[in-house]
Amino acid sequence: MVTRIRRSAFTLIELLVVIAIIAILIGLLLPAVQKVREAAARSSCQNNLKQIALAAHNYASANSDLLPPGYLGTMPSPGGPGLGGAPDYSKDQWVGVLAILLPYLEQSAVYQQMMASPVPVGYLDPKQTKQPWWELDPTWNAAAARIKTFQCPSDSVNEATDIIVVMHPNDGGGGQFSYAYFDAADGAWLGRTNYLGVNGYFGSATDASSKKYIGLLSNRSQVSLAAIPDGTSATIMFGETLGTNPPISPRKLAYSWMGAGTTSTNWGLDETANINLTMFSSMHSGVVLFAFGDGSIRPFRKPAAENPAYTQFVIVGGYKDGRTSDLTLLGQ
Repeated sequence: MVTRIRRSAFTLIELLVVIAIIAILIGLLLPAVQKVREAAARSSCQNNLKQIALAAHNYASANSDLLPPGYLGTMPSPGGPGLGGAPDYSKDQWVGVLAILLPYLEQSAVYQQMMASPVPVGYLDPKQTKQPWWELDPTWNAAAARIKTFQCPSDSVNEATDIIVVMHPNDGGGGQFSYAYFDAADGAWLGRTNYLGVNGYFGSATDASSKKYIGLLSNRSQVSLAAIPDGTSATIMFGETLGTNPPISPRKLAYSWMGAGTTSTNWGLDETANINLTMFSSMHSGVVLFAFGDGSIRPFRKPAAENPAYTQFVIVGGYKDGRTSDLTLLGQ
Protein backbone atom coordinates (compact mmCIF):
# COMPACT_ATOMS: atom_id res chain seq x y z
CA MET A 1 0.00 0.00 0.00
CA VAL A 2 1.37 3.39 -0.99
CA THR A 3 0.98 6.23 1.54
CA ARG A 4 0.63 9.66 -0.02
CA ILE A 5 1.85 12.62 2.00
CA ARG A 6 -0.02 15.84 1.32
CA ARG A 7 2.21 18.90 1.63
CA SER A 8 0.55 22.21 2.41
CA ALA A 9 2.07 25.46 1.17
CA PHE A 10 1.24 29.10 0.51
CA THR A 11 -0.01 30.00 -2.89
CA LEU A 12 1.64 32.95 -4.59
CA ILE A 13 -1.36 35.17 -3.87
CA GLU A 14 -1.35 34.22 -0.18
CA LEU A 15 2.38 34.94 0.04
CA LEU A 16 1.91 38.36 -1.51
CA VAL A 17 -0.92 39.14 0.92
CA VAL A 18 1.28 38.19 3.89
CA ILE A 19 4.13 40.37 2.60
CA ALA A 20 1.72 43.28 2.12
CA ILE A 21 0.40 42.91 5.68
CA ILE A 22 3.94 42.83 7.08
CA ALA A 23 4.84 45.97 5.07
CA ILE A 24 1.78 47.78 6.43
CA LEU A 25 2.67 46.79 10.02
CA ILE A 26 6.25 47.99 9.55
CA GLY A 27 4.93 51.28 8.14
CA LEU A 28 2.71 51.71 11.18
CA LEU A 29 5.46 50.84 13.66
CA LEU A 30 8.28 52.90 12.11
CA PRO A 31 7.03 56.34 13.27
CA ALA A 32 6.58 54.97 16.79
CA VAL A 33 10.12 53.55 16.76
CA GLN A 34 11.47 56.89 15.50
CA LYS A 35 9.63 58.75 18.26
CA VAL A 36 11.05 56.43 20.90
CA ARG A 37 14.53 56.85 19.46
CA GLU A 38 14.24 60.66 19.40
CA ALA A 39 12.86 60.69 22.95
CA ALA A 40 15.91 58.73 24.08
CA ALA A 41 18.26 61.04 22.17
CA ARG A 42 16.60 64.13 23.63
CA SER A 43 16.88 62.69 27.13
CA SER A 44 20.58 62.02 26.56
CA CYS A 45 21.04 65.57 25.25
CA GLN A 46 19.33 66.99 28.34
CA ASN A 47 21.70 64.96 30.50
CA ASN A 48 24.71 66.31 28.59
CA LEU A 49 23.61 69.90 29.18
CA LYS A 50 22.88 69.12 32.83
CA GLN A 51 26.40 67.78 33.32
CA ILE A 52 27.93 70.83 31.63
CA ALA A 53 25.87 73.24 33.74
CA LEU A 54 26.76 71.42 36.96
CA ALA A 55 30.42 71.44 35.92
CA ALA A 56 30.23 75.24 35.62
CA HIS A 57 28.81 75.38 39.17
CA ASN A 58 31.57 73.10 40.45
CA TYR A 59 34.14 75.30 38.74
CA ALA A 60 32.64 78.31 40.52
CA SER A 61 32.79 76.49 43.87
CA ALA A 62 36.52 75.98 43.34
CA ASN A 63 37.17 79.51 42.06
CA SER A 64 35.77 82.04 44.51
CA ASP A 65 32.19 81.66 43.22
CA LEU A 66 33.20 82.83 39.73
CA LEU A 67 31.85 81.10 36.63
CA PRO A 68 34.43 80.12 34.00
CA PRO A 69 35.18 82.52 31.15
CA GLY A 70 33.26 81.86 27.95
CA TYR A 71 36.54 81.74 26.06
CA LEU A 72 40.03 83.23 26.16
CA GLY A 73 40.01 85.59 23.20
CA THR A 74 41.40 89.04 22.48
CA MET A 75 42.26 90.75 25.77
CA PRO A 76 39.64 93.45 26.50
CA SER A 77 40.81 97.05 26.42
CA PRO A 78 41.60 98.64 29.81
CA GLY A 79 38.39 100.67 29.77
CA GLY A 80 36.35 97.49 29.23
CA PRO A 81 34.29 95.64 28.59
CA GLY A 82 35.26 96.02 24.94
CA LEU A 83 37.07 93.48 22.83
CA GLY A 84 40.21 95.47 22.26
CA GLY A 85 39.70 95.81 18.52
CA ALA A 86 39.69 93.15 15.81
CA PRO A 87 40.82 89.68 16.88
CA ASP A 88 44.42 88.68 16.29
CA TYR A 89 44.59 84.92 15.79
CA SER A 90 48.38 84.91 16.14
CA LYS A 91 48.12 85.55 19.88
CA ASP A 92 45.78 84.82 22.81
CA GLN A 93 44.75 81.32 23.81
CA TRP A 94 41.35 81.08 22.07
CA VAL A 95 40.40 78.21 24.38
CA GLY A 96 36.66 77.70 24.90
CA VAL A 97 34.68 77.12 28.09
CA LEU A 98 34.19 73.37 27.56
CA ALA A 99 37.94 72.79 27.59
CA ILE A 100 38.19 74.73 30.85
CA LEU A 101 35.46 72.54 32.38
CA LEU A 102 37.11 69.19 31.54
CA PRO A 103 38.25 68.39 35.13
CA TYR A 104 34.66 68.84 36.34
CA LEU A 105 33.24 66.52 33.67
CA GLU A 106 35.21 63.38 34.54
CA GLN A 107 37.62 64.15 31.70
CA SER A 108 40.77 64.53 33.79
CA ALA A 109 42.84 62.38 31.43
CA VAL A 110 42.09 64.69 28.48
CA TYR A 111 42.69 67.73 30.68
CA GLN A 112 46.07 66.44 31.84
CA GLN A 113 47.06 65.74 28.25
CA MET A 114 45.94 69.25 27.30
CA MET A 115 47.95 70.93 30.07
CA ALA A 116 51.17 68.90 29.76
CA SER A 117 54.53 70.59 29.16
CA PRO A 118 55.36 72.82 27.33
CA VAL A 119 51.95 74.44 27.97
CA PRO A 120 52.88 77.41 30.19
CA VAL A 121 51.72 77.94 33.76
CA GLY A 122 48.60 80.10 33.94
CA TYR A 123 47.52 79.10 30.45
CA LEU A 124 43.80 79.10 31.37
CA ASP A 125 43.96 82.24 33.51
CA PRO A 126 41.56 84.81 31.96
CA LYS A 127 43.86 87.60 33.14
CA GLN A 128 46.83 86.29 31.18
CA THR A 129 47.45 86.15 27.46
CA LYS A 130 49.33 83.19 25.97
CA GLN A 131 49.86 81.66 22.54
CA PRO A 132 46.96 80.03 20.65
CA TRP A 133 46.08 76.42 21.51
CA TRP A 134 46.75 75.20 17.98
CA GLU A 135 50.41 76.20 18.31
CA LEU A 136 51.05 73.88 21.28
CA ASP A 137 51.36 70.12 20.80
CA PRO A 138 49.55 69.10 24.04
CA THR A 139 46.49 71.25 23.41
CA TRP A 140 46.44 70.42 19.69
CA ASN A 141 46.60 66.68 20.36
CA ALA A 142 44.03 66.79 23.17
CA ALA A 143 41.62 68.66 20.89
CA ALA A 144 41.17 65.45 18.88
CA ALA A 145 39.26 63.74 21.70
CA ARG A 146 35.68 62.79 20.79
CA ILE A 147 33.82 63.45 24.05
CA LYS A 148 30.33 61.97 24.19
CA THR A 149 29.07 64.56 26.69
CA PHE A 150 29.78 67.32 24.16
CA GLN A 151 27.68 65.84 21.35
CA CYS A 152 23.92 65.63 20.88
CA PRO A 153 22.99 62.10 19.70
CA SER A 154 20.29 63.53 17.42
CA ASP A 155 22.89 65.30 15.29
CA SER A 156 25.51 64.11 12.80
CA VAL A 157 28.20 66.50 14.00
CA ASN A 158 31.02 64.01 13.29
CA GLU A 159 30.22 64.12 9.57
CA ALA A 160 31.41 67.74 9.30
CA THR A 161 34.56 68.37 7.28
CA ASP A 162 35.44 71.94 8.38
CA ILE A 163 35.77 72.68 12.09
CA ILE A 164 35.23 76.14 13.62
CA VAL A 165 37.90 76.88 16.23
CA VAL A 166 37.17 80.57 16.96
CA MET A 167 33.84 82.38 17.34
CA HIS A 168 34.28 86.04 18.30
CA PRO A 169 31.85 89.00 18.07
CA ASN A 170 33.64 92.14 16.92
CA ASP A 171 33.67 95.30 18.98
CA GLY A 172 30.89 97.70 18.07
CA GLY A 173 28.24 94.98 17.78
CA GLY A 174 25.77 95.16 14.92
CA GLY A 175 25.96 91.46 14.22
CA GLN A 176 29.52 91.54 12.85
CA PHE A 177 31.47 88.52 14.05
CA SER A 178 34.71 86.78 13.21
CA TYR A 179 35.25 83.07 13.07
CA ALA A 180 38.13 80.87 12.03
CA TYR A 181 38.07 77.24 10.99
CA PHE A 182 40.32 74.43 9.87
CA ASP A 183 39.30 72.79 6.63
CA ALA A 184 39.09 69.07 5.95
CA ALA A 185 42.84 68.75 5.38
CA ASP A 186 43.79 70.20 8.77
CA GLY A 187 40.82 69.88 11.10
CA ALA A 188 38.52 67.02 10.14
CA TRP A 189 39.89 64.91 12.97
CA LEU A 190 39.21 67.51 15.70
CA GLY A 191 36.62 66.78 18.41
CA ARG A 192 33.32 68.59 17.96
CA THR A 193 30.49 69.89 20.11
CA ASN A 194 26.81 70.80 19.92
CA TYR A 195 26.94 72.97 23.05
CA LEU A 196 28.14 76.55 23.46
CA GLY A 197 27.95 79.09 26.23
CA VAL A 198 25.53 82.03 25.99
CA ASN A 199 27.38 85.35 25.73
CA GLY A 200 24.19 87.44 25.60
CA TYR A 201 23.14 89.80 22.82
CA PHE A 202 26.64 90.17 21.40
CA GLY A 203 29.15 89.21 24.05
CA SER A 204 31.30 91.98 25.48
CA ALA A 205 30.97 94.35 22.53
CA THR A 206 30.59 97.99 23.52
CA ASP A 207 27.34 98.94 21.79
CA ALA A 208 24.38 99.69 24.07
CA SER A 209 22.43 96.47 23.43
CA SER A 210 25.48 94.27 24.01
CA LYS A 211 26.36 95.97 27.28
CA LYS A 212 22.78 95.82 28.53
CA TYR A 213 22.13 92.19 27.58
CA ILE A 214 25.55 90.69 28.22
CA GLY A 215 25.51 86.97 29.03
CA LEU A 216 26.98 84.82 31.76
CA LEU A 217 29.77 83.48 29.53
CA SER A 218 31.60 85.99 27.34
CA ASN A 219 35.19 86.74 26.40
CA ARG A 220 37.38 86.35 29.52
CA SER A 221 34.31 86.89 31.72
CA GLN A 222 34.26 86.08 35.44
CA VAL A 223 30.66 86.39 36.62
CA SER A 224 29.88 85.66 40.27
CA LEU A 225 27.03 83.20 40.79
CA ALA A 226 26.00 85.11 43.89
CA ALA A 227 25.79 88.40 42.01
CA ILE A 228 23.44 87.78 39.09
CA PRO A 229 20.78 90.52 39.31
CA ASP A 230 18.26 88.76 37.06
CA GLY A 231 18.62 85.47 38.94
CA THR A 232 20.17 82.18 37.80
CA SER A 233 16.73 80.64 37.16
CA ALA A 234 15.89 83.42 34.70
CA THR A 235 19.12 83.41 32.67
CA ILE A 236 20.34 80.87 30.12
CA MET A 237 23.97 79.72 30.40
CA PHE A 238 24.48 77.00 27.73
CA GLY A 239 22.52 76.00 24.66
CA GLU A 240 22.49 73.65 21.69
CA THR A 241 23.82 74.60 18.28
CA LEU A 242 24.37 72.80 15.00
CA GLY A 243 27.16 75.22 14.12
CA THR A 244 26.56 75.01 10.40
CA ASN A 245 24.85 76.65 7.45
CA PRO A 246 22.53 74.77 5.08
CA PRO A 247 22.70 72.14 3.89
CA ILE A 248 22.90 70.22 7.16
CA SER A 249 23.56 67.09 5.11
CA PRO A 250 26.11 66.74 3.65
CA ARG A 251 27.62 68.51 6.63
CA LYS A 252 30.35 71.11 6.11
CA LEU A 253 30.77 72.95 9.43
CA ALA A 254 30.75 72.09 13.12
CA TYR A 255 32.21 73.63 16.28
CA SER A 256 35.39 72.47 18.00
CA TRP A 257 34.94 71.92 21.74
CA MET A 258 38.49 73.11 22.35
CA GLY A 259 38.20 76.44 20.60
CA ALA A 260 34.61 77.54 20.14
CA GLY A 261 33.26 78.83 23.44
CA THR A 262 30.12 80.91 23.00
CA THR A 263 27.58 82.35 20.62
CA SER A 264 25.01 85.12 20.84
CA THR A 265 21.24 85.56 21.10
CA ASN A 266 21.43 88.42 18.60
CA TRP A 267 20.77 86.12 15.66
CA GLY A 268 17.57 84.62 17.04
CA LEU A 269 16.60 81.03 17.69
CA ASP A 270 16.74 78.26 15.05
CA GLU A 271 14.55 79.83 12.39
CA THR A 272 13.98 76.75 10.24
CA ALA A 273 13.83 78.73 7.00
CA ASN A 274 16.88 80.85 7.83
CA ILE A 275 19.20 78.80 10.02
CA ASN A 276 22.90 79.66 10.13
CA LEU A 277 25.99 78.70 12.10
CA THR A 278 25.61 81.57 14.57
CA MET A 279 22.23 80.43 15.90
CA PHE A 280 21.33 78.24 18.81
CA SER A 281 19.72 75.32 17.02
CA SER A 282 19.15 71.56 17.15
CA MET A 283 18.02 68.45 15.31
CA HIS A 284 15.30 67.77 17.89
CA SER A 285 11.74 67.92 16.68
CA GLY A 286 10.37 71.39 17.42
CA VAL A 287 12.68 72.42 20.28
CA VAL A 288 16.16 73.61 21.24
CA LEU A 289 17.41 72.73 24.73
CA PHE A 290 19.03 75.23 27.11
CA ALA A 291 20.74 75.01 30.49
CA PHE A 292 19.84 77.87 32.82
CA GLY A 293 22.15 79.41 35.38
CA ASP A 294 20.58 77.36 38.17
CA GLY A 295 21.37 74.12 36.33
CA SER A 296 17.82 73.43 35.14
CA ILE A 297 17.29 72.26 31.55
CA ARG A 298 14.35 73.62 29.56
CA PRO A 299 13.25 73.45 25.91
CA PHE A 300 12.53 76.52 23.79
CA ARG A 301 10.19 76.13 20.85
CA LYS A 302 11.63 76.48 17.33
CA PRO A 303 9.92 79.22 15.34
CA ALA A 304 8.90 78.28 11.80
CA ALA A 305 9.97 81.68 10.46
CA GLU A 306 11.21 84.91 12.05
CA ASN A 307 11.05 84.41 15.78
CA PRO A 308 8.00 86.21 17.24
CA ALA A 309 9.57 85.89 20.70
CA TYR A 310 12.95 87.31 19.66
CA THR A 311 12.89 90.04 22.33
CA GLN A 312 12.15 87.49 25.05
CA PHE A 313 15.06 85.37 23.84
CA VAL A 314 17.43 88.34 24.07
CA ILE A 315 16.17 89.16 27.58
CA VAL A 316 16.65 85.62 28.90
CA GLY A 317 20.19 85.63 27.49
CA GLY A 318 21.25 88.67 29.55
CA TYR A 319 22.03 88.36 33.26
CA LYS A 320 21.87 91.99 34.43
CA ASP A 321 19.41 93.83 32.21
CA GLY A 322 16.81 94.03 34.99
CA ARG A 323 14.03 92.56 32.83
CA THR A 324 12.18 89.27 33.23
CA SER A 325 11.55 87.21 30.13
CA ASP A 326 8.11 85.74 29.49
CA LEU A 327 9.15 82.13 29.05
CA THR A 328 5.66 81.09 27.91
CA LEU A 329 6.39 82.89 24.63
CA LEU A 330 9.48 80.74 24.23
CA GLY A 331 7.58 77.52 24.69
CA GLN A 332 7.71 77.05 28.46
